[in-house]
Amino acid sequence: MDSQDRIDMLNNEIHTMRKAVSELSALNNLLYEEIEQLKQDQARLQDNQERTASALWASQEFLWEWNLLNNTLYINDSWSRTLGQEWDEERRPLQEWKGLLHEDDINAVIEAAQTYVEGPEKHFETVCRIKNGAGDWLWVRISGKMIFQDSRGRTIKALGLGGRTAPPVAVDLTDQLLKHQAMEESEPRYRALFENNPIGLFRYESSGTITDLNQYMLEVLGAPSKEALSHLDQLAASEKEMSLIKYELLETVKEGKSGTGEIHFLSSWGREVWLQYKANPVYDHTGKVTEVIVACEEISERKHAEERIRYLSFNDPLTGLYNRAFFQEELKRLDTQRQLPMSIIMGDLNSLKLINDAFGHQKGDAVLKAAAEVLRASCRKEDIIARLGGDEFVVLLPMTNAEVADEICNRIKNNCRKTEESADQVSLALGMATRTDITQDIDDVMREAEDRMYRNKLIESRNIRSSFILSLERTLREKSHETEDHTARLQQMSSMIGKGMRMSETELDALNLLSALHDIGKIAIPSTILDKAGSLSHEEWDTMKKHPEIGYRIALSTPELVPIAEAILAHHECWDGSGYPLGLREEKIPLLARILAVCDAYDVMVNGRPYREAISKQEALQELQNCAGTQFDPSVVKVFVERMA
Repeated sequence: MDSQDRIDMLNNEIHTMRKAVSELSALNNLLYEEIEQLKQDQARLQDNQERTASALWASQEFLWEWNLLNNTLYINDSWSRTLGQEWDEERRPLQEWKGLLHEDDINAVIEAAQTYVEGPEKHFETVCRIKNGAGDWLWVRISGKMIFQDSRGRTIKALGLGGRTAPPVAVDLTDQLLKHQAMEESEPRYRALFENNPIGLFRYESSGTITDLNQYMLEVLGAPSKEALSHLDQLAASEKEMSLIKYELLETVKEGKSGTGEIHFLSSWGREVWLQYKANPVYDHTGKVTEVIVACEEISERKHAEERIRYLSFNDPLTGLYNRAFFQEELKRLDTQRQLPMSIIMGDLNSLKLINDAFGHQKGDAVLKAAAEVLRASCRKEDIIARLGGDEFVVLLPMTNAEVADEICNRIKNNCRKTEESADQVSLALGMATRTDITQDIDDVMREAEDRMYRNKLIESRNIRSSFILSLERTLREKSHETEDHTARLQQMSSMIGKGMRMSETELDALNLLSALHDIGKIAIPSTILDKAGSLSHEEWDTMKKHPEIGYRIALSTPELVPIAEAILAHHECWDGSGYPLGLREEKIPLLARILAVCDAYDVMVNGRPYREAISKQEALQELQNCAGTQFDPSVVKVFVERMA
């Protein structure tokens, strides 16, 4: 090939290259325009997506997004407000969501999702319950679809909708009609059962408003009518009781649980009530408690009986103090180092047997009660006072040293002295001991207190008996209306006879005492008989004739009166055996009684009585002589007449 050919070939190649460069440049310009257009389209798309997402998440529709890579779930503001949950910008782990689902619905939600993933369904849908921020269950409908996949075809996101819904119901209209008809037919039966039920029934809303109650409930509370009872606040009379009722009947059912228990209160209508109840909540379609039905039974009588049994188990029924059983239990409970020093006061009621014999057991019970009041008034609130039985009392003084215990003993004595002028005079012998070391046996401490009490009782016994005898004399004069002058005359005349019969000083002292206390048994005779102006009936006379026996028992209970006990028993016996109570004859009748009979008859005749006019001294002496050998001892009458002539 010559040079010209090669030049022509080279020019052709250059032309071809220039044409290719020109086409490439045009293509490059076109590509640049396409890229710019794509960028603009992408920016518009992103802007649209952001606006769409913002609109959707801020909309009233319930939207959710599930990220399968990190297993988190996010909801829009509308659903967040509906559920009443506090949310931040971070997505919430799915495990926390499962905690909000009702346990009965978790499996249904999982099964709906699995059916969608594994089957031909285009999306999944289910109905379930979710707990809101207030703890109430909401029925919601959830639907969704897997839409985002990564480069390997894996689903990485799911989007869906949700919303409030009613609980699942049957859609069979025939079944609904049958149910409605059955409900209408059962309503009258339900009403009759509700009204006539032998237990109390009432219903109230979660706000406390009472919507219905039966007649039994009205009677239990003492309410005048159903209209008068419209709110729980009207059940109890005090705010404290009302707070208890609200807690028992309102708060216990808020968690969806039945409440059972017992309530004690005073109703607004003044009736004290013990109720045993069972409260059951009723829910609406959202799972919220809207009403509570309460069934209750009055158990007031049972509770009072239980309280009475409990009281009698630990208290002395006469004085109201604790009994021996309770004291023994407290002694064990307080047997600790922390209670030291512990003092014990033992007390014994003086002359209880005398009081029972003289005035009867009713009087003895009254004095025991008075002794209990003296102990209560003398001791502190925290001290434990018990009646061990009979006439024995004990006071347990925890954390009390000997000095303080002595002060309490002195208070008891002072309060006893304050009763000396009262009808129920109290005299207590006391003994005290103190435990200062936990190694000391508490029984030894009690024995020490008891020993000191008996020593004090022996020391004080003579004064106590003398005081009691003076009390008997005073009571006898008040009740039998015998004057001190009558007693003085009897003592003078009987002493005169005794000296005439050469009696010893001891016998004369006994005569002197008998003259004062021969009718001591009359203090136990009812005043209606002693004060009766007319004749006594047969039954009344039988009662009156018991006074020598009563006086005899009193005298035997008092060492100072023992020497005249037989004479008191026989002071109404007659020489011929026609007297009472034993019908003794002649010298079987104690001499002291024979002397007293003559002196007493003479004083009655010359001084008179409401039922008998007085006669002269000579007439009275003649009457004694006439009755000598029948009613009176002839030898005693002879000495008396000689001395009085």
